[in-house]
Amino acid sequence: MEDLILTLLNLQNIGNKTIEYILRTNKNIKNDEKEILQLLREVKLKGKIKRIYTLDDIKIAINKTYKIKESCIKQNIKIVSILESRYPEKLRYINDRPTLLFYKGNYSAMTNNKSIAIVGSRRASIEGLKSSYNMANLLGKDGYSIISGLAKGCDEQAHKGCLDAFGSTVAVLPCPLDNIYPKSNIKLANDIVDNRGCLVSEYPLESNIHKSNFIRRNRIQSGLSNALIVCETNENSGTNHTINFCISQNRILSCINIKRNVEIIDNKNCIVINGECDVNKLKEKIENSNKNYIDNCKQLIFNL
Repeated sequence: MEDLILTLLNLQNIGNKTIEYILRTNKNIKNDEKEILQLLREVKLKGKIKRIYTLDDIKIAINKTYKIKESCIKQNIKIVSILESRYPEKLRYINDRPTLLFYKGNYSAMTNNKSIAIVGSRRASIEGLKSSYNMANLLGKDGYSIISGLAKGCDEQAHKGCLDAFGSTVAVLPCPLDNIYPKSNIKLANDIVDNRGCLVSEYPLESNIHKSNFIRRNRIQSGLSNALIVCETNENSGTNHTINFCISQNRILSCINIKRNVEIIDNKNCIVINGECDVNKLKEKIENSNKNYIDNCKQLIFNL
């Protein structure tokens, strides 16, 4: 089924929710061009897709699937699908969950029961950058996986802080793993893989990078985590999307107590971090949330 999912992803205008509908209603379909074409015609009749696909479209998508699989083997990139029991449990219950994940490195860093997303602005102040590094360093030493997005600014400082603590960090990318973005952080990406960390993306190899990828990436950062720490944000920062995903996914929201975070601080459910005492409060809340996490999440989304 992994090949089938990848073939469907290789077709234009087919996303995760359509693929999940296909998987639920067609348990035995094979990655065969005629079967897929017939299936897509039936799905169109039910109003689930708008485009009319041809046999040539399916053939091209299947050929692309085989090329991607070959490239993954050569580059030591692994794939996990939503149908596998090893799919990250925290991610399984978010809305619009990825049907496939491409990853490189230490998979257990992504499935760690103790995981915190640390994010912030690309154009952060020195105070915000230091906060990102220090929080990741502190929590990395304590066995937490640090989730971030490899972007310039707070994200890269979070990854570096965790690496310097000999901890495990996960970079969630808005691009395929064969086209790391930003280019300036390729070395950091390699350091993450070489030091018990993990790179992960929902985008097949050779995919184009679209502007919307950067927002969609944020739902995975939050989804893989027990909690979110915002180090610094501003009006136009993509961090605001991550905050919204955090709230909708019922994750724990926290932020560093600096001026630029004043709007988040006003959220009554936000844990405001002033010092070690507040960090311990966050850890305690994470431990308590782990006990009843799955039961709460099952109310949010239908499970395949």
